[in-house]
Amino acid sequence: MYIAATKSSLDIAYWFFDKAQKTGEYLEADKLQHMLFLSQAYFSVAYDEEQLMPSVFVTTEDGFAEPQLVKIFANGRPYMQSEKLADRVDEFLTDIWTKYGRFTSKELSETIKQTEIYKTAISNGNNSIIDYLRIIEYYKKDEKKASSSLDTKKILFTQTGKPVTVTKWQPKRM
Repeated sequence: MYIAATKSSLDIAYWFFDKAQKTGEYLEADKLQHMLFLSQAYFSVAYDEEQLMPSVFVTTEDGFAEPQLVKIFANGRPYMQSEKLADRVDEFLTDIWTKYGRFTSKELSETIKQTEIYKTAISNGNNSIIDYLRIIEYYKKDEKKASSSLDTKKILFTQTGKPVTVTKWQPKRM
């Protein structure tokens, strides 16, 4: 039996919507789905198999999606009061946003579609339910491999809040 850190996947979706709005970005529906999936996967690795949200993900042509949220947000974001999340959840989501928020929906989709877990799941067709245990196993075993294509650069912020890309300094060979 797994325990979820939040009451609903809506809480996490609204956290991402609010974060995007604060940073002046438009959060596409597909990008939201990718962020939700990655959050669920990495939370389970970081917090000893605890679920971030009580959600089921299914395969789509673009990656994985939470079908209830796809339906709820089909006509835009409905009004709902945002829930205050636990500090550890808020900090975790901030890390996920910092790491993946700068990528486009297409970049996130391509990264997810390159994983073995996606390739296996999509072979069963669209709307195949992905088992939570398989998510945990894959991301525990291949955590570095699964995220390596997006980890080549680090984003930091200047004192004015402007994002800058930072890479490890490598002096030229003489």
